[in-house]
Amino acid sequence: MEQDGEDPFLQAGRKLLSRANDLHLTAGLLLHTEEAGHLLESGADGVRVIRRRRHGRFIAVPRERSLDHLGKIPFEGLAVGSGNRHGAEPAAQSAFPRARQVDMAVRVAIEERLVLGKEAKDDVVMAVENGNRGRHSDQDYRQCGRRCTGRTYDHRRAGWAVFPRACFRQADMIPYMADVDTFREQARLDLEQWRVPGLELAIVKDGEVLLADGFGCRNVAENLPATPITRFHHGSTGKAFTGALAGTLVDEGLLEWDRPVREYLPEFRLHDAALSDRITIADLLSHRSGLARHEFVWLANPSLSRADLVRRLRYLPSKHDLRTTFQYSNLAYVTVGYVIESITGSTWEEQMRRRVLEPLGMTRTVTSVDEAQAVEHAEAYVQVKSRSSGAGDRWKQISWRRSDQIAPAGQMVSCAADITRWLHLQLGDGEIDGHRVISAEALAETKRTHTPFEVPGPDPDIRFHGYAFGWILGTYRGRRLVWHNGGIDGFHTDIALLPDDGIGVAVSCNVLQTDLPFALVFHVVDTLLGEVPKPWSENLLTAVGRQPRPARPSVVSGTRPSHPLRGYAGDYEHPGYGLLHVDTRGTGLRVRLGELDLKAGYRHFDTWTLHYEPLDERWPLTFLTNPEGRICAAEIPLEPSIEPIRFESIAKETAS
Repeated sequence: MEQDGEDPFLQAGRKLLSRANDLHLTAGLLLHTEEAGHLLESGADGVRVIRRRRHGRFIAVPRERSLDHLGKIPFEGLAVGSGNRHGAEPAAQSAFPRARQVDMAVRVAIEERLVLGKEAKDDVVMAVENGNRGRHSDQDYRQCGRRCTGRTYDHRRAGWAVFPRACFRQADMIPYMADVDTFREQARLDLEQWRVPGLELAIVKDGEVLLADGFGCRNVAENLPATPITRFHHGSTGKAFTGALAGTLVDEGLLEWDRPVREYLPEFRLHDAALSDRITIADLLSHRSGLARHEFVWLANPSLSRADLVRRLRYLPSKHDLRTTFQYSNLAYVTVGYVIESITGSTWEEQMRRRVLEPLGMTRTVTSVDEAQAVEHAEAYVQVKSRSSGAGDRWKQISWRRSDQIAPAGQMVSCAADITRWLHLQLGDGEIDGHRVISAEALAETKRTHTPFEVPGPDPDIRFHGYAFGWILGTYRGRRLVWHNGGIDGFHTDIALLPDDGIGVAVSCNVLQTDLPFALVFHVVDTLLGEVPKPWSENLLTAVGRQPRPARPSVVSGTRPSHPLRGYAGDYEHPGYGLLHVDTRGTGLRVRLGELDLKAGYRHFDTWTLHYEPLDERWPLTFLTNPEGRICAAEIPLEPSIEPIRFESIAKETAS
């Protein structure tokens, strides 16, 4: 409760301590006067010495008593924070014995010339007699009209941020204090609300790790918990790794962003011959090549090599010209991976390990399913709709998808402990722990707009305006946003960077069809920005509930196939998609595309409906008849941006 005529900084202190009470943060008054000494000697309730220095005696009054003492005794600062997971402040901890863990907090110095900081060589809080410890000079502090987040010497160990007096205005006095426990609690709440088994959460702020941990279950059947080293499949967020790897090769002069691909791969051909000569590495990395997605070329043929996939590109039609449209393509990244193999005489995996993962110290991150499953990993699940609340009814375990041939497009398997290293690199200038991984120029190029577009996000404060090299660029609350997600059978990942605010957050969970990672990422972002978090989960779940259900395909009743079922049986082929095998099964058809078994249900005339259960994809399969009355081809709209893919019949032994 503010007192009439009270000093505005006492008002700030009152609000700050009240906010600390609300969040159960460590907090207290800091005293540096003769009165402080008398208070200590009198044995006042809860008062303890933090540190004695030549500058004087510093006393802490714990949060529980600070509001009582505020305004009654002279004080020179407010301490909020500590907690100290790393044991770097035993004295401060003893001053606040009932403190909960705090990894990010605030210290406010009321005296303009007194800023309390953290000396790297010391393990306790020290007094620093110079206000020039933050982002501005003393003069800048006096002129600063905004909230100024200063830096401490060792934020990771001490968990403090410095707010000099001159940076406080009555209209904006109370910085937001983030207790890492609130992030943990939110992760647990989101798991329950979204009905997801487990997740990993990694948070970096201003160059320091605030949190890297696992939550929920990595294995439901065995009730095994997710931990900081549990591997989750990060899907297409791995594209940014390929962009960074390409950048290291640019640094060495082995690769040029704007050099045509055919100068590295003379055999490179696309469906449009004119495009083949013009497409560059940058075109492929920024999804402006015009190449359509054609996902089931690789999904249906996991045994194909990268070289095989690149050779099949010439048979895959596209709708758009070069550099005219944003057209997402995993095959474009496969091609970049194959180029890297060609110019290094090695494999993409080896180059990624040697040039990116090892220098970053990401020793638990792997690029193959076999490697991932040989160590601690999360199992993949799909949600099962059931009225029962039992865990066994909520999730069904599925197999990891093996897609090593498209690893450059998104097969990075990592954990919370490792992905913080990646966030550090992306928020910095390409150097980590004194070791340069990639030049600042090359790293900046991977986060520059190369393919502009305007797309609204799921919230009015999010706008996306372009694609870089493995990153989608935009703004959030008017701040620069670098973001990407990734999804593959049983896994969903979101990574967001706010470079100007020093924020990096990554969330991955072991269910694909969920927006939990997005919701949790932006809850954390809001908190670190000092904003009241939006109800992300509630809003996104509401949006999902409002999405119209796909219209059921029309069916003409009273029709039947024009041929006996055996007339449709046989093999059909497309040079890009491969083999389509059709066989009879009782009174129906059995269909196999490449290495995938598809369910087939009769619709009408010569059309069946195909269903691929793992991704819940459905398409019509229509058979065509030649003038002689024989089935000559089958068409499936596997790529929605173009005409249906036509599979030509291979000579059959049985005529209709």
